[in-house]
Amino acid sequence: MSAQPYAGDLNGGSLLLGDSRKVAELLLIVKSQEQWNLEIASNNILQRNSIHTALRTAKTIRSRLEPLGPQYIEAVVASYDRDYIQLLMAALMIHSPIVVDFMRGPMTETSRVYKNELTRPMWFEFFDEQVRRYPELTKYSEGTIKKMGKNIFRALAEAGYIETPRKKKLQTVYASDDVTDILEQIDRKDIAAALNFIL
Repeated sequence: MSAQPYAGDLNGGSLLLGDSRKVAELLLIVKSQEQWNLEIASNNILQRNSIHTALRTAKTIRSRLEPLGPQYIEAVVASYDRDYIQLLMAALMIHSPIVVDFMRGPMTETSRVYKNELTRPMWFEFFDEQVRRYPELTKYSEGTIKKMGKNIFRALAEAGYIETPRKKKLQTVYASDDVTDILEQIDRKDIAAALNFIL
């Protein structure tokens, strides 16, 4: 696996909770790139201060959701609260497998040694280890790696795995039955299992 499929667009943001439903709704109705650009750039449905930021955010969300198919996107639009968050977390995990490895690695190991809090250096240590597996990761700048770490901790906080991005105390998370069913429908039982984190 090359660096891009492994890291995905983790650099593009965390779960983007406030924007993902709007983009998901748009994905279900747009028929052309022109219509997409009209809604994102001209109509500014994401209410961003710059067209560049709006297009970048929309592109990140689209890259995570679109490959999962219309049924998954419809589920995102129709879901709320925990299910909505977990569907977006699962989409991030599928699009950026490095997130799954971080959860199975540093997160799981930290809980196994009876520690209950992640630290910021854990991300950098983990990334250095992954470079040995995927040398292509060396293409990322220090600033990009730092931003990826910031986004992964923010995503973990949004999904309830840690208290806050700053206070990284681990918490138990169970995948909901509805989210598990949706992931099984797209043949991603592995992600349904990975969503569960039990201290």
